[in-house]
Amino acid sequence: MAFLDLFGLKNYFYTKEEIDTKLSSIESGAQGPQGVKGDTGAQGAQGPQGVKGDTGTFDATTQFDALTTDAKTIIAAINELQAKIPSIWIGTQAEYDALATKDENTLYFIKS
Repeated sequence: MAFLDLFGLKNYFYTKEEIDTKLSSIESGAQGPQGVKGDTGAQGAQGPQGVKGDTGTFDATTQFDALTTDAKTIIAAINELQAKIPSIWIGTQAEYDALATKDENTLYFIKS
C-alpha cells in the first residue's frame, strides 16, 4: 500500500478485506421489474424408449363391448352353464373312473 500512497492512488485500489467490508455494508435496494422473456430454445433429442409394461388382464364384465360376436356368444354360453352347473371337475379317465359317486350338478372334463 505504501507504493500506492506515493502516487496518490490509494483511494483507487482496495484490499480484499476492504472490498468485503464495503460490500457487506451496502444495503440492497428494491428489486427491479422483470425483463422481457427470451426466445424459446431448440427442442432436445428424443430420449430412449422406456421399458415395456406388464400385460393387462381382460375383464369381460367391463370390456364386453370390445369383444367380437363369437366371443360374446361363448361368454353368454359359459354364463348360462355356470348358472346351471355349479361345479366343474377336470381329471384323467382313471381319476374319473375312481370316483365313488358322480354328482349330477358337476360337469366332468376328462383330459388326456
